[in-house]
Amino acid sequence: MQDIYDLLVIPSGLKGAQTIAGSSPVQHPIHAYHEYPERRLVGMICAGSLAALQASLKRQPLTSHSPVKAQLEDKFEYKEDSVVVSDRPVTRYAVASSLERSIPAEKRDEVRGPMVFPAGTSW
Repeated sequence: MQDIYDLLVIPSGLKGAQTIAGSSPVQHPIHAYHEYPERRLVGMICAGSLAALQASLKRQPLTSHSPVKAQLEDKFEYKEDSVVVSDRPVTRYAVASSLERSIPAEKRDEVRGPMVFPAGTSW
């Protein structure tokens, strides 16, 4: 797979992220992309950062959705930033931080809590 794609993205969603993170067919490409001699990126959004833990990636900076922070902060250099770029994983705090400008005004209040919009998001 790493010969075909330049980017592997582990999506958000707590239940889905837990399932994906615990899947060995997912852990293998995470390792492969992480160790690949050419630049290949792994993106982990929100709780998708759990995949870094399950794949036993080396200690490095990352971020995640706050409910999984406790599972990650001892093994990684946990950051509270919206986006953290480290050696290979590019992690994002919440999917909302990438969608904040594209959500219609009437939907913002409805999704603000569960989507965890970053502090200071201007509307």
